Amino acid sequence: MTTGRTQIATGSDPSAGGAEGLAEARPRAFVYDRHATSSTVILDIRLDRCRAYAESRGWEVAGIWLDLGDHALSHYRPQFDALCVAMDAATGPIVCLVDDWDRLTRDASQSSVMRHRVAHTGGYCVTAEGESDESAEKERARLRTPH
Repeated sequence: MTTGRTQIATGSDPSAGGAEGLAEARPRAFVYDRHATSSTVILDIRLDRCRAYAESRGWEVAGIWLDLGDHALSHYRPQFDALCVAMDAATGPIVCLVDDWDRLTRDASQSSVMRHRVAHTGGYCVTAEGESDESAEKERARLRTPH
């Protein structure tokens, strides 16, 4: 699928391309966005920022999942669901990368649910602005782990 100059790869194998045998695997970024309008100029800019952020961190981009049109505005997000399935099947360190938190949703309770779903896959959410759920997820994992 192509939006403007952006190639969208949603069917990639989430377990392929890992760094088997290396002491520390390179994190894989699962990029997510939602976009309701027909013009893709702003979407392309956001996706370019995500790619640049992943590259600056040495992360491999595992794919890009987009909820478009009505799906971008509703609680039903089929591409976000597909991203979570792909993250759950992936091996090694994984992150859900968004341009900013609003790209998940502007609804605080839905954002919490979506971020929890990502955490349930073993990953965490990161924005291209450098914000991260990583420390919160590490703390939750520590609290769930019996001592």
